[in-house]
Amino acid sequence: TINAINGSFVVTDYCNSTSIETPWSEEAGFNVYPNPGKGVFNIMLNAKSARFYTVKVFNAQGIQIKKDIQFTETLDLTEYADGLYFFVLFEKNRLLEIKKVIKE
Repeated sequence: TINAINGSFVVTDYCNSTSIETPWSEEAGFNVYPNPGKGVFNIMLNAKSARFYTVKVFNAQGIQIKKDIQFTETLDLTEYADGLYFFVLFEKNRLLEIKKVIKE
């Protein structure tokens, strides 16, 4: 779960850290582009296999708006307000990395 508290994000249930930097990011990373973008984003996994990896998207209030996104696909956020979003990479249920993405 990602919760917004006083403008900061707190990750719970997946790790014991309140940081958006994670020690596992070298195992598998991912890219979101363009960033900033107008609402249509591409997601690319930097690993040999995307089989066990998914991405979830949270808005700036910590509310999950998209779940279990697959890789090398286009994600359309045009129906959502402009602002900051968090794309969160998971391997099964383990949080690996968080990307900040700006929709203009």
